[in-house]
Amino acid sequence: MAHQTPTPKASRKMRWALGLSLAVNLLFVGAIGGAVYRNAGGPGLDRHRAPELRSYGTPYVRALPRKDRRDLHANLKKDNGAARPSRAERRAQYDNMLAVLRADPFEVDAVRDILKAQGAAAYGMQTAAHSAWLDRISAMSEAERQSYADRLERELKKPKRKWRKPPRD
Repeated sequence: MAHQTPTPKASRKMRWALGLSLAVNLLFVGAIGGAVYRNAGGPGLDRHRAPELRSYGTPYVRALPRKDRRDLHANLKKDNGAARPSRAERRAQYDNMLAVLRADPFEVDAVRDILKAQGAAAYGMQTAAHSAWLDRISAMSEAERQSYADRLERELKKPKRKWRKPPRD
């Protein structure tokens, strides 16, 4: 069977057809990918989020003067360091969760136990943060407290921040 080489005119048409096909495929993939990204929590999807996902404590802390915020964070690190799980312990809990999620048969009670431990750690930190914040507010003079309330009110009136894409690994 003899092999025929395409004429330059046929070869050019084939390249154009392949290029056009590739462009249409890329447009299609881009449209599907954009829809998936948008519906998976991308920046344009505030309407799909819960009404308020920021921490309840965030405005309270942001309204504090910078020095008080720094002191609050430093005290929380120092005073609650022993009660707070280390980064390695938290990572181990996540690794344990991954193993439980992949296990067959699936054990719901094991997942509950992990979530309970993580919740207890979060509650401990939250309680310590509440106490440290309340100690600071209680130590304020009347004028400082009024000024703080004004800053808090401004903080609460700020427009919500747009969702930011998390950094890549």
